[in-house]
Amino acid sequence: MEEQIDSEAKDMLMQFMGQTYGELHKLDSFIVGSSQQLQPKSEAFKQTVANVTRTLNSNVPVNRPAQQVVASRPYQPTEAVAPDLDTDQMEFGFDDSVTAMSIDRMLTRIEDKIDRLNNRFNKVLEQIKN
Repeated sequence: MEEQIDSEAKDMLMQFMGQTYGELHKLDSFIVGSSQQLQPKSEAFKQTVANVTRTLNSNVPVNRPAQQVVASRPYQPTEAVAPDLDTDQMEFGFDDSVTAMSIDRMLTRIEDKIDRLNNRFNKVLEQIKN
């Protein structure tokens, strides 16, 4: 079956491709050196957008495969169960599990090391000033 792509679908596709090109162009600007793995991609995508636009504007019918009928089972509703939410918590549920306690200990150690380094840095600065 052949059918034309309607204008709403064209607009959505063009908007999607425009946003994608914009994001690729922005990512390309972050590349500061040459590398085999890091190559600008926005120009290649721009060419793809031009090809798609040319195809859409030429009013070429789009071939779509015939829909296949799939046998399905009759609908059987299931009972929805609402999750138990703790109204005292905002977004995250912190618990006293081993993992949570381990993360807390590691964060405390990191904070202590940063404080010690900051103190050493300040002492070095004081000696440099004197």
